[in-house]
Amino acid sequence: MLKRLTVLFFSGALFLSLGTASVEAKTPPGDVYDRGHFNDTYEFEYDSCSFPFEVKGRAKGSFITYNLPGSQGQAFLGHNRNRFKEVLTNPANGKKMYVSGRGYAREVAGHHVKGDVWKFDAIETGKPFVVRDANRKLVLMDRGKIFMTVLFDTLGDREPGGKFVEETASKVIYGFFPSREADFDFCALVNELMG
Repeated sequence: MLKRLTVLFFSGALFLSLGTASVEAKTPPGDVYDRGHFNDTYEFEYDSCSFPFEVKGRAKGSFITYNLPGSQGQAFLGHNRNRFKEVLTNPANGKKMYVSGRGYAREVAGHHVKGDVWKFDAIETGKPFVVRDANRKLVLMDRGKIFMTVLFDTLGDREPGGKFVEETASKVIYGFFPSREADFDFCALVNELMG
């Protein structure tokens, strides 16, 4: 989840980058730049809440990165099918919580804003964020379909990736996404379940 939070919530998108004029993606959105599968384990310590905790997880899925037509090689659209599971542990008391998710995220359009900054429209479907307590009882679940618009700096290097600037819009098409509500406090949830 924290890897997902880092990718999706903190950076705003798990998507890629762009380059010079307003361009709508078609199906397919452009030539394939890269594609592949991933199946990775990871672990790290997270210390941005009131106490540090450990995260161990696995993420797997597939991705396709497309060149955005008309972007002169500066812009890319990403499609990503993913699934992840994490165990969060408070080392001070041994308490745990479980975070998981699965979904399909795809950028559907890119528009040049200025310089190396582009606006991306993206859609995510599935259950991208699910939290369970130590007894694996459901605590919170995002589910459905959501539309997001983000600003992204492509860094002008003709490579996928870059730097998130800000999310400018989001709209739930159907379903419910409690973790995206204005009053959602991830650290408060961590304190409640593992503090």
